[in-house]
Amino acid sequence: AFCSLRAGLEWKKQARENFPNITSQEINSSVQASLQVLQHEDKWAYKFGMSDIDLCNDIMLRSPNLFETFIVSIDIINMSTEAFLHTITEVFANGGKAGIPELGVGNAEELVVFNAWQRHEVLYDNHKKLYLMERIMYIVLAVTSFLTTVSSVVYSNMAETWNVEGRTALLSKSCPTYAPVDTGGAGGPDSCDKIYSHVKEAQSNAEFGDLLKVFIVMLPIIAGFLGTVMTRNAFETKWKISYLSGLQICSEIFMYRSKVGTYRDVTAEEIQRASKDGKAAKEDERELFVNRIQDIFSEAMSTEVGKNGEAM
Repeated sequence: AFCSLRAGLEWKKQARENFPNITSQEINSSVQASLQVLQHEDKWAYKFGMSDIDLCNDIMLRSPNLFETFIVSIDIINMSTEAFLHTITEVFANGGKAGIPELGVGNAEELVVFNAWQRHEVLYDNHKKLYLMERIMYIVLAVTSFLTTVSSVVYSNMAETWNVEGRTALLSKSCPTYAPVDTGGAGGPDSCDKIYSHVKEAQSNAEFGDLLKVFIVMLPIIAGFLGTVMTRNAFETKWKISYLSGLQICSEIFMYRSKVGTYRDVTAEEIQRASKDGKAAKEDERELFVNRIQDIFSEAMSTEVGKNGEAM
């Protein structure tokens, strides 16, 4: 039916080119009348369309090795059910170790590569996410440590600047009767005025000194917390494992598609000789490829990468 309809479509194309005035109804009638298939009382051939052609193409894609090796003609109208099943059984029994299961998985050659690319993308996206988190945590930790050091150094070098108690005690001891002008007093010697100006400076800087004290206390706590989070989650180790595993899968894909390395370890002469004998020159390359991809992905997921739901 497929070949007959294909021939009819070719005839339809030629008819349109050679007879521009012919109507579509005339062409369709001629095509349907020329179909070289047995006519059933339900006239199924007249309902045979693109969906059936797609089905035939899909089956040929699903099991290319089987269709390249065996071409079987079956008359489903005149053959008995037993004869039909017997023919189908013989075909699949001699179709290699892939057999019938291959028909249910679509184009296996494309699907295994597509599945491998999906796993590569999972690992690579996971690597980018973990790498970004590790960089952010590292930068925040570095900035926190830097601010801790700066706060400690500034506070130790300028502690005397905002020592209000010490300068007030010095003023009371050196000038016991000193009355500042800004408070309505008469003032005093220049030395007392200078000490009083230092007291006012210390009072104005006291808030900054208190803020530095808070920083000196809190920043080491924050740095310790960030360090614990980085160590516990091991972002760096995880993104490196994800990145390496993704590259390994990518390498396997290109070797498999190029038929090099472990996927083509026999010579061209051996392959040609094995093809003539009807035997496989080596183990199933697709099965080997699937197993290697599964091993790489499983190994990556068995580490910290697969824990706590990090791999998405």
